[in-house]
Amino acid sequence: GVISLLKLVKKRGLKIGLVTHASKEWTQFKLDKTQLRKYFDHIEIVDTNRGKNGNDWVKALNMLNSKKENTIVVGDNINGDIISSYNEGFRNLVWIKRVGAWKVYSEGEVPNGVKVIPHISKLSSTLDI
Repeated sequence: GVISLLKLVKKRGLKIGLVTHASKEWTQFKLDKTQLRKYFDHIEIVDTNRGKNGNDWVKALNMLNSKKENTIVVGDNINGDIISSYNEGFRNLVWIKRVGAWKVYSEGEVPNGVKVIPHISKLSSTLDI
């Protein structure tokens, strides 16, 4: 359901950014093989030698020329996605709590107000897109 979701978001005229913690080569490979690259207005690749942090989210936000109050952060990693963006002032947050996800992605306390969904396919109904 990812492609239909991305198409829907783009049809609504919204910008989409990707903040990913992976090597540049692996990110390019994934985006090309899945044919998802065309949906993203900005791709922020975080060096694998360090963890994703709030500065990465702010940098992507600035590249998209957007504001925190107009941005929805969606992630599957509590610390790298949810807590790090929350600590930078983002408040529209969705954590994808995937069954079978890498254990480290579930470490940390989910901040108040974060929407929790089990799968990306639930995002459009959760956000009423």
